[in-house]
Amino acid sequence: MKRILVLGSGFTAKPLVDYLYAQNDYHLTVTGLTVEEAQNVTKNRDHTTAMALNIMDDAAVSEQIGSHDFVASMLPYEFHTRVAKMCVAQHKSMLTTSYAKEEIYQLDKPAREKSVLILKEVGLDPGFDHISAMQIIHNVKAKGGRIISFKSYAGGFPAPDADTNPWHYKFSWSPKGVLVAAKSDAKYMQDGKVINMAGKDILQHTWPIQIDGVTYEAYPNRDSLPYLQRYHLEDTPSIMRATLRYPGWTEMMSAVHHLGLLDDQPIDDPAGMSYRQIFERITGLHGELRPALQQRVKDSNIEAIYSKLDWLGLFSNKIFTATKSPLRPIDFLVKLMIDNMQYSPGERDMVLLYHDFIAAYPDHHERITARLLEYGEPNGYMAMSKTVGLPAAVAAHLYLQGKIQLSGVQIPVVPEIYQPVLEELLQLGIGYSERIEPLEAARMP
Repeated sequence: MKRILVLGSGFTAKPLVDYLYAQNDYHLTVTGLTVEEAQNVTKNRDHTTAMALNIMDDAAVSEQIGSHDFVASMLPYEFHTRVAKMCVAQHKSMLTTSYAKEEIYQLDKPAREKSVLILKEVGLDPGFDHISAMQIIHNVKAKGGRIISFKSYAGGFPAPDADTNPWHYKFSWSPKGVLVAAKSDAKYMQDGKVINMAGKDILQHTWPIQIDGVTYEAYPNRDSLPYLQRYHLEDTPSIMRATLRYPGWTEMMSAVHHLGLLDDQPIDDPAGMSYRQIFERITGLHGELRPALQQRVKDSNIEAIYSKLDWLGLFSNKIFTATKSPLRPIDFLVKLMIDNMQYSPGERDMVLLYHDFIAAYPDHHERITARLLEYGEPNGYMAMSKTVGLPAAVAAHLYLQGKIQLSGVQIPVVPEIYQPVLEELLQLGIGYSERIEPLEAARMP
C-alpha cells in the first residue's frame, strides 16, 4: 500500500483525502497544527494517520517526506518551495494547487535528474482553467485553426441564496490571499500590445460581463503573458486572465486600498484601542468621517462605501482584541472579515470559470465559450474546496498508478496530464459546457 503525505488540513484537503481514501490503495498521513485539526480530515479511518507537524521544522518535515511515496502540499503558497526542495532531495514527487513561481522552476533540472515530478497549478484557478483551455486549444489546432484571442475569467462567490451581506462576498478560509491578490500588479496583451497595470490601478479598471444572464464585474488577474508560451499561443495577439466578482466588490477593494487598509507595515501597539481608533490611526482620518472619506477615496458612491465600512465594524467603539503582534493594517481588515463575512451553516458557495476564445480558420472565424459552474453542498463540501481539491487528488492518483510519467516542474497543460484528469473529473460530475458559434469579422470583439 503506497503512502501519501498530505501537508495541511485546511478546507481543500478534505475532498482530496476523501477521494484518495476511496481508492483503497493508499495509506494517508495528514498533518495539521494540531492532531485534532488533522483528525478533522482523516476522521480516524483505517489506513490514515493524523499528526501535528511544525512546517518550519525542516528535519521533521524531511523525515516525513522520506517515509512516504508521494506528497500533496495543501499548505499556504509560501511554504511550497521549501517542501519541493526537500522532496527533490528525498527523490519524492509532489503536487500543489498554487501558482508556479520563478523559484520553483529553478528546481526543474534537479527534479528531472532524479525523475521527480513537481506538479503545480492543479486546482481550480489555476488548474481546471488550464485543463479545459488546453483541450479547446488542441481541438482548434487539430482542425487547422489558431487562437487569435483568449480571455479566461474565474471567481468564487456566495450562491445567490447565500448572498446576504452588503459586500456580496463571504469566506470559508482566510481572506488574506484574496486581499493580497486584489493589490497585485497585472499584465496582459491586447491586439499585440502589452498592457502593464500597477496594483493600485487595477481596481479602477473593471468592466461588466454577462454570463447566463447574470452581470459580474471583471478585472485583470496578475501576469497573463507566461501563458502565451505555456499554452503554445505565441502567435496569439490577445490574452487575458481575469477575476470575476459580484458588482460592487472592486469599488470596496479600491476604497480600502486608498485608505491604507491593505498595507502590511506594522502600526503602533493597539492595546486598549477601539476598532474606530485603530481605523483612524491607520487612515489618519478623524472627526466627521463621511467628508474625510470623500476626500481620500474620491468616489461618487461614498454613501455606499461608508455604509459597508460601518457594517464591517470599522467605526465600532468596541475594544479590539489583537490576534497577533505586531498588528498590520491588512491583518486588522482580515480579522474583521473573518468575524463578519463567514458562511453560516447550510449556506452554499459557487464557483464560475468562463473561457472566451476567438479561433481563426482559413475560411471563417469561431467564437468558443466554455463554462464551469459549480455549487457547494449545504453542510457538505464547499464548491471551492471541491473544485480545488479534487483535481489535485485525481492527479495524485493517476501519478501513483503510473498513468502520468513526467518529471520536472509541470503544470497540467500537456495531454498526458489534462486528458486523464478531465476524464475522471467528468465521472465525478465536474466538467464544463462548451458553445461554438460562427463569427463574422464585423462582429468580432
